Amino acid sequence: MMSCTSSSQFLQCEKSRQLFRVCSILKKLKNQRGDMEYVFESLQAVAAYFEKTGDTWLGDHFHKRCLETSREIKNDERRKEAEAHCNMGLSHEAKGVLSEAVSHFEQFYALSNGKEWYTQNGQNFETLASDCLCRIYTTIAEEVDGNSREVIDYLLKAYEMAKAVDSQAEALASYRLGSAFESTGDSKTAINYHKIYLEKCKHNENDVGLGAACQALARSYESLGDLENAARYLEMYVEVTDRIGEDEHACQARNSLGVLYNTLGEFRKAVECFSTSYESAKNLGDKHTLAANRVHCGASAAHRFLAGYSSVVGSFEVSSLLTWKDKREQVSMIALETDAATIQARKESSPDMKSSAHEVQLQETVEDVQVDIEHN
Repeated sequence: MMSCTSSSQFLQCEKSRQLFRVCSILKKLKNQRGDMEYVFESLQAVAAYFEKTGDTWLGDHFHKRCLETSREIKNDERRKEAEAHCNMGLSHEAKGVLSEAVSHFEQFYALSNGKEWYTQNGQNFETLASDCLCRIYTTIAEEVDGNSREVIDYLLKAYEMAKAVDSQAEALASYRLGSAFESTGDSKTAINYHKIYLEKCKHNENDVGLGAACQALARSYESLGDLENAARYLEMYVEVTDRIGEDEHACQARNSLGVLYNTLGEFRKAVECFSTSYESAKNLGDKHTLAANRVHCGASAAHRFLAGYSSVVGSFEVSSLLTWKDKREQVSMIALETDAATIQARKESSPDMKSSAHEVQLQETVEDVQVDIEHN
């Protein structure tokens, strides 16, 4: 039985023999024809063959030979050299050698910039180079550890390249850049890039991206303390998730919006958000969100009653305090009476009408308050 070492040596020798045979053939072609472009195409075909078979060692060797040969080709304005750099970059990228890949892609872009060169599939060289650089800069940014400035620098490069690719690439690049600025605490700059993403998603009719843009903008405005704009974009996010049927995201959006409404003192709207979210969570079987919604809904309802209570206590008038104590049912129920009366009127006019989640929540709250009063 052949050992691992001897097996490895055998394979290496076999590779060397294959390489020698191919080089001999190509040398003969070169000597007989003197056509360096033909040699380049032959080397490229051999490189592609070895890559296809998984032999990256020989594939890389012939890509290097292609690059060397391309420099001997005259009167092509270095088109073949650009093509060789592209193939070298793709080979290094596939192996994860990003520093080498970015170097070759940058050479590819520099040689292709402003040229009307096209691949066999009709793709413009400069656009292809921009796409490669956008991708590799983004990948490098994702792998940078702990240096936010370096991450942003690479994402800025990726964004500039994305502009030359297409609207979708530019949209994604702007979103990544906005998120990076937000992570550093620069919410103002983040908003600029998230708005670009928003407009691109509208143009591309990308509802999923539109929802992500609204959510990101809401987060950035909230970081700046601009709760009104944060609420506006969260409302847009809710509309988008409802339209595309993303129940889970719609539930999360309403929870975030409800919390924001509580902060703004819009307690009625908060209760409505949490009530609707509660129904969605129940349909999704999300027990964690159900429990959270119960708490949020109760807190929002309590905040609605707090203003009336505080106005009586804050008056420091003994007569008002005694009136509130003796007739606290009327005082504590004043914030609910309008909603409760509306619900009852609707039921009397339409006995078979089912109550909404918001109405059920309000009715249960009324009943709980009444029971509490009777016991006290």
